[in-house]
Amino acid sequence: MPRPERMPSKPTITRRPSMPTGTTASPPSTSWQKSRTGIIATHDSHDVPADGFGWWVMVAADALKAGAIIKALKAGDYFASCGSAFTYIHLDGNMLHVTCSPVDRIVIAAGGHRSFATSGNCMTEARIEISITDFEFFRVVLTDRARKQAWSNPYWIDDLGLH
Repeated sequence: MPRPERMPSKPTITRRPSMPTGTTASPPSTSWQKSRTGIIATHDSHDVPADGFGWWVMVAADALKAGAIIKALKAGDYFASCGSAFTYIHLDGNMLHVTCSPVDRIVIAAGGHRSFATSGNCMTEARIEISITDFEFFRVVLTDRARKQAWSNPYWIDDLGLH
């Protein structure tokens, strides 16, 4: 598959809203939660510089200009990372195709503590079947050999039509 000019952070079949999360916590699934906003990368470092400056929000903007970056952020075209990187995420039926920088693990982390995963050495792509959909959302987590991770925005099952 050729590398796309822009890395969409969401499956190519739909535009979907997303929900607040921390980079290591699942989005809350509570009845009072009314809005869905995107994932962000933050780091609560107390040992700068040894433990600081290692988390980024990777934005797929059309240009390196403030307006283009803000437009991409509002559209959800970004992901959080401390090293690994998504190249492409595509949903075809219930099969999720992910291409990325070399990683040793690709996980679909879903609500309700469900997960679907594949492991290997320096993988740059994977196809993972989403065989059960009794959860509200999922996100994709990459982990490289140095245990550095990247997190996609959440994808909502109702928006994707995977019931």
